[in-house]
Amino acid sequence: MTTLPADLIFISYSRRDTESLQKIVLFLRNQGFKVWVDNERLIPGTPIWEEEIEKAIKAASIVIVIMSPDSKNSEWVRREISLADQYRKHILPILVRGDEDTSITLRLVTRQFVDLRKDETTGLTSLHNALAGYLVETHEQLEEKLNSQTTTNTRNDISGTEVAKPSTSPGISQFLPWFTIGWAMAGFIAGFIYSSDIAGEIIAGMIGSAIGGVIGGFIISIALRSGNTISANQNNTFRTTLAWAIGGPIGWTIGRYLTEASGAGIGMTLFPLIGLAGGLGTKYVLSNWKNTAVVTLAWAISSATGWMISRTFLIDTLDVDIATSWGIGTAIGWAIGGSVTIWQILKTRK
Repeated sequence: MTTLPADLIFISYSRRDTESLQKIVLFLRNQGFKVWVDNERLIPGTPIWEEEIEKAIKAASIVIVIMSPDSKNSEWVRREISLADQYRKHILPILVRGDEDTSITLRLVTRQFVDLRKDETTGLTSLHNALAGYLVETHEQLEEKLNSQTTTNTRNDISGTEVAKPSTSPGISQFLPWFTIGWAMAGFIAGFIYSSDIAGEIIAGMIGSAIGGVIGGFIISIALRSGNTISANQNNTFRTTLAWAIGGPIGWTIGRYLTEASGAGIGMTLFPLIGLAGGLGTKYVLSNWKNTAVVTLAWAISSATGWMISRTFLIDTLDVDIATSWGIGTAIGWAIGGSVTIWQILKTRK
């Protein structure tokens, strides 16, 4: 068995999910994890109960939330999730009963989860890997940071000059350039196919934007994985990819009939709306309406800008061939829109 850091794991659950709780606790302790469960230490309803729960969450490195229709309606589970967010704890949801609509609370709707409903053994293995990976990585980063600080202090003592320390904690900025490149490739493919003469302008545009949407949707699903140590659910990945694949042709078609840069901007605002609503759910769009507004505005501006670069600059001014021009312009527009989308998604998952 791999030696694990002795970090405390807090489990939030509904009393009606006690059977699932017992299985999860037994499995985790057999794997060497240190687990804190309130029913083993406290008498529910006593004055010290709430205080001790808060102390346990504050001391924990990870908070596991057992999700079911009962836990979604539990006031105490909601309080414990709020405390975990307040103390910036790493939250790992586990779905044991119900479905995503009936069991996942609003605060956890954008997080990937471990699914124990169909294959409990595989789900528990995924849970173990997620916990072990996060704890080991966190301790390695902490050790590296401490070593870096020690080295810096030593240098300061010798030379009296402060030496800048490199940042060791990964964040949005680490992943965003690669996702941006991916969206640029998706846009280039979409624009290039649209301007080709493979099946007429309308059909080619729908095919190109659908293929670009598939690539973009898959990039979004990868971005969701990067924001959480739990492997993305296959159904979520498929749903996200499909939603963006559908949104692309719809946005492109409306933009084409409205024509010009303004039409492209207006039409492509539907692209991220359909992608976000279909991939992450309407709850996400409504509860994060400010982020959604930023995303749609970014797509409107970037799509209009990409259209103007293609038509006004590349085609009319530089006389670049049509396929390359639309490919480049669409690549620029999608790179901007896609990167803003991922940035806003990962911000809400922190």
